Amino acid sequence: MVPAGDMKWSEQAMKECFYMTNMCPQLHNLNSGDWKDLEELARDWAVVYGNIYIACGPIVTDTTKTIGKQQKIVVPQQFYKVFLRQKDNEWTAIGFVMDNKAGSKPLMTYLKTVDEIEQITQIDFFPYLPDDIENIVEANINLEHWSMKR
Repeated sequence: MVPAGDMKWSEQAMKECFYMTNMCPQLHNLNSGDWKDLEELARDWAVVYGNIYIACGPIVTDTTKTIGKQQKIVVPQQFYKVFLRQKDNEWTAIGFVMDNKAGSKPLMTYLKTVDEIEQITQIDFFPYLPDDIENIVEANINLEHWSMKR
């Protein structure tokens, strides 16, 4: 789910971002709306903060809605994106969950702790962080560490 806007650095990378392995059924109004805003915010953060770790993907809780006549590709109900970075030797994380439907809301509407998203997805996003850091970072959102201009 790497956005094409992040692949402009290479013609080959841009081409590869349109492979089926990088795609997920997402409502157009989400992809061109609030999700796009979040992708643009991620690019802003990468410029402002330098290195950031981003993980994103689908959340499937119901497999009955599908697209395609032969392949029957499951349509996710939601999507998540989590961010991790260091600021002045302090780790900080933030997460977002969006329903796979049209919406035009402030990004703050979708805020979640990483712990909340891990509970939903059953994914441990930062397993290599020392537990004392991981436990604090994943349980809290410190908005002072994240510029939320969108």
